[in-house]
Amino acid sequence: NNFNKIKFNEKKKIKRIYLLDDEEIQLLFNKHLILKFFPDKEVETYSDPEEMLKNLKNSKELPDKLFLDLFMPELTGWEVLEILEQNSINIDVTIISSSIDPRDMEKASKYSNVSSYITKPLSPEKIKEELKVH
Repeated sequence: NNFNKIKFNEKKKIKRIYLLDDEEIQLLFNKHLILKFFPDKEVETYSDPEEMLKNLKNSKELPDKLFLDLFMPELTGWEVLEILEQNSINIDVTIISSSIDPRDMEKASKYSNVSSYITKPLSPEKIKEELKVH
């Protein structure tokens, strides 16, 4: 796949991470998984896309990474990506989705913020791959 890993690999070390998923259990599990292997990370979880976007727009310091679910009831991950682009909010995004549809992967690769697409559930291997220092 044609993701923008190169652009974001030159970025600073990943310290602040946002997780956005409408399923609370996924958020708890993923946060626990990240902190288990990377206890130095700051992880903020959001189940409401609007709340996360509001925080991003008002934040002095953007997160280094956003793990983004695609299929949420109020705002989809696609809509979140559009809003990020429209507001020039440049965050390294990893899509986390239950969809294995190649069309979703292809669509995700067209967004400049998206550096990777991984399928649920997150695993220790996937987390280590996403957060390793380049």
